[in-house]
Amino acid sequence: MKHLALVGKNGSGKSSVCQYLVRSHGYRDYSLSDVLRVKLQAEGLPLTREHLTVFSNSLKEKEGPACLALHCYDLAVSDGHTRFVFDSIRHPEEVRYLKSKGVFFIAIRVDLKQRYERIKKRKRDSDFVDFSTFKDQDDLESSGASSGQHLDACLDACDFSLDNSMDLLHLETQIDTLLHSDIRQ
Repeated sequence: MKHLALVGKNGSGKSSVCQYLVRSHGYRDYSLSDVLRVKLQAEGLPLTREHLTVFSNSLKEKEGPACLALHCYDLAVSDGHTRFVFDSIRHPEEVRYLKSKGVFFIAIRVDLKQRYERIKKRKRDSDFVDFSTFKDQDDLESSGASSGQHLDACLDACDFSLDNSMDLLHLETQIDTLLHSDIRQ
């Protein structure tokens, strides 16, 4: 499996999986959210989850719901890497586009409370929210109520799932098992 994409809700461990794939398996990572962060910084806007969501939805309305996936895929191909992993997939059209390019999708699943505890420790600019706000954001991103995001549909479209409710070693073991399995694109 040369090209992978990760789907997971906020705090699920997408970055941890990317870091492991880069460090241990020679992948290059591309985050669709990083594209948004760069654009927000260029506009001088704070990197809050609300700004990221509004900007993403606006961009997807103008350029189509798969625009971030298209940009990241083109960047990955032009960089010349033979293995790459995409993260922060949030819309079913992004999934469809990347699958059309032969990308294998992995869902990362963790319950809401555990994800909230993780973001509190992570402390990104967008992570300083109370549990109620975190849950409201999660509901909005998951259900498709936000026009640019429908994480539940993306998770359902994945080819394989990882359970990230345990420790890092357990997660890495699952990744190794998947990469050495007979599952092919």
